[in-house]
Amino acid sequence: MKPGFQDRYTGTHAENVSTVQNGLWNALRASVGKIGFVNDALALWFCAKDENTPGYVKAALFAALAYFVLPIDLVSDAVPIAGYADDAAVISSALYMFGSYVTDEHRRQANAVFGGALPSLLTCASSSSSTPQQPPPPAGGRHA
Repeated sequence: MKPGFQDRYTGTHAENVSTVQNGLWNALRASVGKIGFVNDALALWFCAKDENTPGYVKAALFAALAYFVLPIDLVSDAVPIAGYADDAAVISSALYMFGSYVTDEHRRQANAVFGGALPSLLTCASSSSSTPQQPPPPAGGRHA
């Protein structure tokens, strides 16, 4: 662990949330244009801060966001391309498990932070998970 790490994250719940919040904003500012899940992390943040989100979901979302902002990673963020892969995996896993709690309002709040010009895993996932298209008719033009 890095020096001071344990001291930094052993405060009260409010202090830990504040630490994650400050780290999140710093990490997002540093990551804009480098990673494709900035809006997703922000949407998860707004979902975690929503009073209507169940406590166990908030805990999981804060844990995922803490992983993103903590100085310890499985793969260092300094490694080109692969450096954010573990962060993307954690954020996308949180979206997969708890995406149903992320509302349109959370997405609007996330988009408003950086003007909505950033890519999102939520957008990619929702566009790729649309209703499957019908297969083309078999050769000869007849449907089965």
